Amino acid sequence: MAYENDYLMRMIKQIARAIAAFALGKDLPPYELPDEKDAYTHADHLYEQLIQMVNGGKINEAEDILFEHIDSGIDTIFYLGMNFYLYVNEFSNDELEENGYSREEIIEGMKDFAKACHVEVSDSFFDLIE
Repeated sequence: MAYENDYLMRMIKQIARAIAAFALGKDLPPYELPDEKDAYTHADHLYEQLIQMVNGGKINEAEDILFEHIDSGIDTIFYLGMNFYLYVNEFSNDELEENGYSREEIIEGMKDFAKACHVEVSDSFFDLIE
């Protein structure tokens, strides 16, 4: 089971990076917040809020807020959103389950998020990990 979990986590990372490369034309570096809060952009504040919510067990609520901000500039929000899913992907299956979320919801969330951002990704692209 641990092997399956590791495999699924790696595949989700690869899919997120591939979608980002397709949508943004570049690799997906980790989202890094500036050291100084007064240097935060709107996206930085949003990312910090989402991560705090996820860490507080409110993954579904954080995801809802992410989707509410889709019109906040496609490059920025897409980069932020894919990093959001990569962050959630680092949780163990038990942690996800405790918070009412699952690895399958990460995959579905990435699909729905890409579509909402007008990034058309074939469903067959995700067949590798389902």
